[in-house]
Amino acid sequence: MMQDQRMYQVTAAPVAACYIWGFAMDKAGMSPTFLTVEEVAEMLRVSPRSVYDWVSQGIIPHRKAGRRTIFLLSEILEWTANCRTNANSGK
Repeated sequence: MMQDQRMYQVTAAPVAACYIWGFAMDKAGMSPTFLTVEEVAEMLRVSPRSVYDWVSQGIIPHRKAGRRTIFLLSEILEWTANCRTNANSGK
């Protein structure tokens, strides 16, 4: 998917869907949105290898589904917010 074709709308008001970094999150049914390693890497603008390294070091929140590594969008967004807060506070 091309970068300029994505929708980057984030809203605090309840809506049917919220698009963050091009990934849909269903707010109506509150069903969890899972991401692959490749999607997380694209979202964070790092290589998939970096994501795998963070998983093996226990740095990034993740789940295992058999042999697959998956991520909850809500946990990744919270994790990135915490990283940004820690970086701004000098920790």
